[in-house]
Amino acid sequence: MHLRFLKIMSVLALACAGSGAIAAQAPAWNWVWVPGAELQTRQNLHVYFRNEFAVAAQPKSARIEVSADSRYILYLNGVRLGRGPLKGDLAHYAYETYDLAPLLKKGTNVLAAHVHLNTGIQSEIHSGHGGFVCRGKVSAGSGSALDLGTPGAWKATASTGWQDNRAKRTGYIGYVADFDARKDPVGWMRAGFDDSRWLKTVKVAVHFQWLPTNRSIVQHTSRTNSPSRISSSDLDSGWTDMMPTPRC
Repeated sequence: MHLRFLKIMSVLALACAGSGAIAAQAPAWNWVWVPGAELQTRQNLHVYFRNEFAVAAQPKSARIEVSADSRYILYLNGVRLGRGPLKGDLAHYAYETYDLAPLLKKGTNVLAAHVHLNTGIQSEIHSGHGGFVCRGKVSAGSGSALDLGTPGAWKATASTGWQDNRAKRTGYIGYVADFDARKDPVGWMRAGFDDSRWLKTVKVAVHFQWLPTNRSIVQHTSRTNSPSRISSSDLDSGWTDMMPTPRC
């Protein structure tokens, strides 16, 4: 009986060690923000993120996972892919998965995100600290892969077009939107944009119990078609419904 107990404990120990090794190999969730401690809690702040990269040929796979605090809109080469995250709580914060493989083009591509930091009383649960996270790779199938995760080559800037000193109507309606397109950078979502004045993103602490929950998968069938499955985050939050079309 004693030997049987030892064998069982040995098997459990090996299983735990194996699961730990698998967990250690999983890509990290590296949350980032624009540099400046005061910007991580500035209410009603809009931040732009971009990652310009090149692919030599149509990739075999290119799946990324994205989330933000508070809300994000994701673009690829100026085309809107989706938004999120879905509503959750501080113990079950959501992220979305995007399949970029059929959308990437040979040559230079730009993955971009518009993140809105919504602080104070609201109808959603967020930490009140700005953050953006992306993880995933572009694989050509030959063993080599391009890492698109944060911080990596991601750069960021606080938007000057969106005015952050506007009042919040209610927790449900949110802030009064005040956008001056004349102050917004033109073409920031596309290749060739001069981002030399943009700053490299910096890692930030997660201010909630981060248990990532994948609650939506946005799949695209081609470079021109709409998503074959729309993330339900397109239905549960209205902060982008009144947004003007950016000059991308």
